Amino acid sequence: MKASAKAFLGLVLIMLVVMTLFFMMSTLKFETTLTHLVQSRLTVLAESVAAPLEAAMDLGLTLSELSNAEALIMRAKENDNRIDAIDIFNLSGQILFSTIPDRVGQPVDAKVLEIQLLTHNRDWNLSGDAAFSNGIILTDNIGQHVGGVLITYSNIEFLAKVSNLTESLITNTLVIAVIFGGFAYFVIRRSFYDLDVYMAQIDDAMKTFPVLTDEGTKIAGAKSDHVVFNSNDLEMKLRAVSLQLADAAREINSCRNSGSESGREHL
Repeated sequence: MKASAKAFLGLVLIMLVVMTLFFMMSTLKFETTLTHLVQSRLTVLAESVAAPLEAAMDLGLTLSELSNAEALIMRAKENDNRIDAIDIFNLSGQILFSTIPDRVGQPVDAKVLEIQLLTHNRDWNLSGDAAFSNGIILTDNIGQHVGGVLITYSNIEFLAKVSNLTESLITNTLVIAVIFGGFAYFVIRRSFYDLDVYMAQIDDAMKTFPVLTDEGTKIAGAKSDHVVFNSNDLEMKLRAVSLQLADAAREINSCRNSGSESGREHL
């Protein structure tokens, strides 16, 4: 594989990792922000229902005696058609007033009572697969818990918004990846051109080297006449050549020394 191809694949891999992390972080951030906005709005709406009810109970009325409770929850539901139901329940969890008449007298979900008992805050919320649940704890004039207000909000539009964002992010990510990938490929090809040529020349040179057999022989030559060289013979010949070169060097040195001595005698 060429050096430019390796560099391009490495860059693409890094780009995919970065874009995947960006996609996940963007989606999670959007879901968290949108969930917080929805729950904050429902908390404010539940507080607007709970405040008049507690004001009436401060006058000495019980929760079941609040005749204006039904009008309050119906008015609150008209503010947002995505609200499935608004319920007012007592301390035991029995629904006393509801925007859905069939729910009156029915118990609320056990999770609602559990979280209302465990929470240390006045407001609480639950996120389910099909709906958001937000509530406010109702207290009497001496601060005792007497029940709560429960708002059930459909998350169909919430899921649709998250889905639209996901599709938009995927489309934009693919477009950016194609554009950036094409630009990176062009730049890498131009930058690594000389290196690719050099590596190709090395590969071609390596292919022309004789092949060494298992017996330590080297086979080369013409197609019709194969000459076999033994590695041991070659080593012996090289040693013989080196010895001859050493003898020749000694003779040259001796000739030089004798010539210098004869010159001194003439002087």
